[in-house]
Parts: sequence; structure tokens; C-alpha cells
Amino acid sequence: MRIITGKYKGRTLASAKGIDIRPVTDRVKQVIFDLFQTRINVNNINVLDAFCGTGSLGLEALSRGAKNVVFVDSAPQSLNVLKKNISLLKANEQCEIIRGDAMQYFERTKQQFDIIFADPPYAFERTGEIPFLISEKKMLNSDGFLIIEHAKQLREWKNNPKISLSKTFGNTIVTFFQNTTQKT
Repeated sequence: MRIITGKYKGRTLASAKGIDIRPVTDRVKQVIFDLFQTRINVNNINVLDAFCGTGSLGLEALSRGAKNVVFVDSAPQSLNVLKKNISLLKANEQCEIIRGDAMQYFERTKQQFDIIFADPPYAFERTGEIPFLISEKKMLNSDGFLIIEHAKQLREWKNNPKISLSKTFGNTIVTFFQNTTQKT
């Protein structure tokens, strides 16, 4: 894994060996951020990387100018690697790490974000609830994006949220949801 572009371009990130993590490929990461170029300015935004694993998406956002990133994961091994990656990039001031269940975090947080990445395990049975919960808790700022990487088999989303875009990569689909509500 590596940082594709920005201030940390080319930096190789530590990966988790021997534990069950499915890292985001460089190809998928590149497509996600290429799609943002015309939709959202990544400079100075707040990002949530849920089910973060070793933090590849959140760290890429930092490299591209995000103001800060909250990382949430329940696996101690993943978070240990994430901490190494944050230290490697000397980005401690811009990062908050929360060890815990991402769904519980969604249910209790009062924070709002410009971009929320969610990359749950493919076998996670509640993936289809994530857009509903994010919307219900008003976690996305106006015109913010929720991006979920999920298995191709997932076809049902709770309450049928409006999908902005989906991209397929073999057995993986990346689905974009945009908050189009007005600021109050």
C-alpha cells in the first residue's frame, strides 16, 4: 500500500500481515479520489474513515489536503498498524483514532463530516443500514459524500437511499451517496 498523490505521495504504508484485512487497492483508491476532483474540494475538510483497517483511505485524504481524519475500527491489530502509518507520516495532530464498533460510533457521534468512508468486511450483515444511519444522524455536511466499499452481492439498502454513483471492480463495488440537503 502506498499514498498515491499529495504531500505524502509515494510513501509506502505498513500493512497488516497475518490478520484478516482486505486493504483498499491503489486502483480503487485512485478511482475514488479521481471522482472527487470534480465534486468536492478535499482541501481543509473533515473526514471519517470507518472500518478503517490500516487507514489507507483516510491517510490518502490527509495527503490530498484534508484538515483532519477520525479513524474508527474495532480490531486492535489494525489500529496498531494504523498508528505506525500515522507516525510514519508525522500526522498525529490531524488524526483521531477510536477503537470501537463503527455502527455504535455512527449511533452516538454528534460530529459532521464532509467525506465518510466505510469499508466493512464483506460478510458484515449490517452494511445495507449504513447510509440510513448516517442520514438519520445527520453526519454528512451539506454536499458531503458517503463512500461504501462492499461486496458485489449486496443489493439492498435500508430505506432505498439515492445512489449518486457505483463503480464495480471485480467482486467489489464502491457506492457513492451524496448529501444534497441544504445547510440550516
